[in-house]
Amino acid sequence: MVEAALDSTGHVEPGSAHVVLSPNHAFDAEALRVVRGSVYRPARLQGRPVGAVIRQAIGFVNY
Repeated sequence: MVEAALDSTGHVEPGSAHVVLSPNHAFDAEALRVVRGSVYRPARLQGRPVGAVIRQAIGFVNY
């Protein structure tokens, strides 16, 4: 589980992403890379885009 602050354009604020829950710390760097590289739909307040804090679950599958 990664927590990050988003700006009003849906991008992760630099330095804001951090792992809050991890079953195996070997996956932490990749989970952070995925969240930092993602663009989210921004939250809205009275119809205007605003910054927000999110928690994003990242799952890994072993093939």
